Amino acid sequence: MPAPTEQMMESPPPLFLLQPCVLPPFAVTYWGDYPQYVELMRAAMTKCNMERNAFLSSPSVAPWLARGEGEAGGHN
Repeated sequence: MPAPTEQMMESPPPLFLLQPCVLPPFAVTYWGDYPQYVELMRAAMTKCNMERNAFLSSPSVAPWLARGEGEAGGHN
């Protein structure tokens, strides 16, 4: 695991964490189409959240996350 650098600690979060999830278009014509759309939507949100959680649980990101906790607690 690489050691965190000063540049890493001062950098903003990666842009992909701030982007909205890609969701399926709403193309429901009949009520019978709605359950399938809901399942597609849930699958897309689960995939998006899993990708973000995988990144945030990486040990190399821990110093970056800890930076925010210190600022929130009033420590600099």
